[in-house]
Amino acid sequence: MLQRHDLEGEFPEYRGKLASIRATNENFRTLEGEYAALDKEILTAEENGLPITDEHFAALKRRRLAMKEQLEGMLKAWQPA
Repeated sequence: MLQRHDLEGEFPEYRGKLASIRATNENFRTLEGEYAALDKEILTAEENGLPITDEHFAALKRRRLAMKEQLEGMLKAWQPA
């Protein structure tokens, strides 16, 4: 079964911080939007068997992982004002 990689599911321990950081950190919101769009692109390719090379598909997944790690770092470092 294919799985979405939304931040609530990926980081349940940060659910309380997510709403606050989204409301106050434009950089986080921008990166999260890019992450969500990339996740959707990956899921669409998987679900529909889109013609994509294995190398390109792996590159998309690596990019998603890098973005996820960056978002996690922002969540860990974030302190409410």
